Amino acid sequence: MQQNTKKKNAALSELLTKEKEDAMQQPNSQITDNPLETQWEGVFIPYENYPLMALTLAQNLQAIKDALESGPSGTIPALHSIEDAIETLFPFSEFYHAGFDLFLLAVLGRLTPAFDLMKFTEQARADAGL
Repeated sequence: MQQNTKKKNAALSELLTKEKEDAMQQPNSQITDNPLETQWEGVFIPYENYPLMALTLAQNLQAIKDALESGPSGTIPALHSIEDAIETLFPFSEFYHAGFDLFLLAVLGRLTPAFDLMKFTEQARADAGL
């Protein structure tokens, strides 16, 4: 099971690396709209009452920015840092709780034999193009 997680993480890492390489090869004149720009405000609202946490996050973002600006040698460490952040956020997500709920249902013997979790996740990955 740990090997499957490593394979999935490797696939995600490869996808992130490819997307970054594609973006880096576009001339600056082609990069005119940043779809993330409108999302930042909503993402940071939870930090409004936590100035030290906001500062820590800003410092981490600055470290990633510095790594990316250092050139190609900084890209991989920056991507690894982002992947670590994604993994750290996972337990706070609905997916984590849903996964635990499915685990408990399986432990209790309440999942029907027709329910195949692996097919469910394989279909989700296929739908996402992974």
